[in-house]
Amino acid sequence: MANFFGKLNPDFPDDLAVKLFSYIDIKTFITVAPAVNKDWNRVINQDPIKKTLFSVLSQASDFANKAPNQIMEIKKLGGGLTNTSIFFATAGKAFVGRRPGIHSDRFIDREAEAYNVAIAVRLGIAAPVAYAGKKGNQITHYLPNPKPMTPELFKDAKNLQKAAHVLKIVHGCSKQFSNDIDVFARNRKMLALLKEKQVALPPAYEIVMETMNKLERLFCALNIKKVPCHNDTTPGNFIKSNGEMKLIDWEYSGNNDPVWDLANTSCEGEFTESQDHQLFLYYFGTWANEAYQRFLLYKPVVELWAALWTWVQIANNNMQDSLENLRQYEQRRFENCKKLLNEAMFKNAYDYVSKLTAPTIHHSENNVITIQPIC
Repeated sequence: MANFFGKLNPDFPDDLAVKLFSYIDIKTFITVAPAVNKDWNRVINQDPIKKTLFSVLSQASDFANKAPNQIMEIKKLGGGLTNTSIFFATAGKAFVGRRPGIHSDRFIDREAEAYNVAIAVRLGIAAPVAYAGKKGNQITHYLPNPKPMTPELFKDAKNLQKAAHVLKIVHGCSKQFSNDIDVFARNRKMLALLKEKQVALPPAYEIVMETMNKLERLFCALNIKKVPCHNDTTPGNFIKSNGEMKLIDWEYSGNNDPVWDLANTSCEGEFTESQDHQLFLYYFGTWANEAYQRFLLYKPVVELWAALWTWVQIANNNMQDSLENLRQYEQRRFENCKKLLNEAMFKNAYDYVSKLTAPTIHHSENNVITIQPIC
């Protein structure tokens, strides 16, 4: 017994420690187990999955006091580029623990996230939250029989229709979210963070930002009514659970132009033009040309956001993927941005929306859109 409790510091088999962990209650796992024996503490801290779960649970004392007694299974979930998500099952219930990415509090409002996701849960489109920490640690109930969407699965019209339906539910909510999202200001904030980190971006970013500034003035003149939006509608954040579509990961939620969610869904899902049209028909029930022109203008903004966001994760050393893969991802998204800005569809959409606000528009000889200040 003395050896078991570590007085003689024996070698303690890892597999036995893991087996014992599965029988103890969550509160003991958090507060007592690491102190019982140095080898128990080593097993928890050397295994990144257990260490992550321990760091989340150690701050969730209220949850630990109320949670079922035993941790039966622990595994890491894929999909996130910065956050770490851990599945863990207890007696009769399953949860997902989230540890946020490094320095994510610099650009994510955690109080707003908690407020907004509570509304989404009441709407029946989000996983119920068991614990929400002020610094981003979160525990949600695990959605039963989950099937995360992928670009390939979104080729199925039924999945696309369900995604459009869940977006209409959140956009149609009568209760506003607690914060507003300005997608242009958000990109500028990312640039400021990168300058603070002394990251030297390629010169092409400055050229793109000139066009973004003109787009911002144009959208400002439209005075679009903002509604509750998810704002991070990647395929993996759409989860089909028992046949019903849900949305997870509400970190970037806030009141915004609902067309942004449609544009983001298209870009992240790598939609074809045909899928874009299909999404609009499912969402609006008929063709909505004015909204579609805004949609075309938002798409390069989405791509720029993804590229800048990736730069910030690299600068913060906040990576769930390799540096090489993240750099390739950033380059691909920035190239997408430049390509979209140069397409005739974008320029036509710009002219169309400009006429709604009656500014003076012309194209200079070098084919860069110029616009007089309108806001």
